[in-house]
Amino acid sequence: MASATMAILFLQAVVWVVGCGIICGVVAEQKGLNVAGWFIAGLLFNGVAVILILVIQEPARKTQQYRKRYPRSERMPPVETAALKPTADDVDAELDSRM
Repeated sequence: MASATMAILFLQAVVWVVGCGIICGVVAEQKGLNVAGWFIAGLLFNGVAVILILVIQEPARKTQQYRKRYPRSERMPPVETAALKPTADDVDAELDSRM
């Protein structure tokens, strides 16, 4: 009788731990976070990890909040790095001018 009770308790614990891992993984996927990392966190930290993943904001929301606070930042033109690098002709002209 005692071994049957222990087996049931063990099975419940396994279902709880794996369930927390699956919940963390699914929510992390929906929020665009690291699925494997959150699955492992759910296995190790159980209910605490589930609460954390439910509370954490999505990365996209942080970007939208930043753009609302600093609207000019999304209107800035991209920097052209090719224009900043000297070409071989520029280097030759500089060397010729020093001679």
